[in-house]
Amino acid sequence: MISAYRAKLYRLIFTLAAIYNIAFGLWACLWPRAFFTILEMAPPNYPGLWQCLGMVVGLYGVLYASAAWSLHRAKLIIGVGLAGKILGPIGLCLTIHSGEWPLGTFSLIVFNDLIWWLPFTLFLLEGTRFGEHLRAAAPWACAVANMAAACVIWLVLRSGTEAESGIEARAILHRKPSGGMAHRMGDLDAGGTESGRLLHLVGRVAAVAASSDCRLARRDRGP
Repeated sequence: MISAYRAKLYRLIFTLAAIYNIAFGLWACLWPRAFFTILEMAPPNYPGLWQCLGMVVGLYGVLYASAAWSLHRAKLIIGVGLAGKILGPIGLCLTIHSGEWPLGTFSLIVFNDLIWWLPFTLFLLEGTRFGEHLRAAAPWACAVANMAAACVIWLVLRSGTEAESGIEARAILHRKPSGGMAHRMGDLDAGGTESGRLLHLVGRVAAVAASSDCRLARRDRGP
């Protein structure tokens, strides 16, 4: 039995999947060359095939909307959808490996497929012992994710965020040379400061996201 809280999450996720699929389908049908233009690829010889793909993706969106409306009858729809989201990336990887499409086209499956693997799988595991064990392990998974993120941030920041990691080198860098050298060193120092700000922001976002995941997991498990 799916709890009321998880049911709300699944309905939200399936609704978002429906909106995305319908929007992507309309985009592919109405502007079949847009994707290839963005990635600077040669336009397709038969744009109708791409439009047909867009039609299929859009129809999946209608099915996801139905799944969001009736969760008790959604497992078959979500199961077929997940199968397509697994087989699609495999086919695209083979296409990229063969050299037919550039590596940049991998971005196509990030939003079309990869981000939906986890919620779709969790929904299909509802009512199974494995799903219960997976939800019970969620706080530990969040803790491991937090620790891994902290280690990555430490590895990135251990040399400092300045243009030069050593204090003596910084002192030399901040002396006031003349001419173009001063301009170049100023740009280098500014770049180091900006990179430090960016890394700090990424670290804060990762920490907030991981903490939110843990709170949601604890709330889902209940008292």
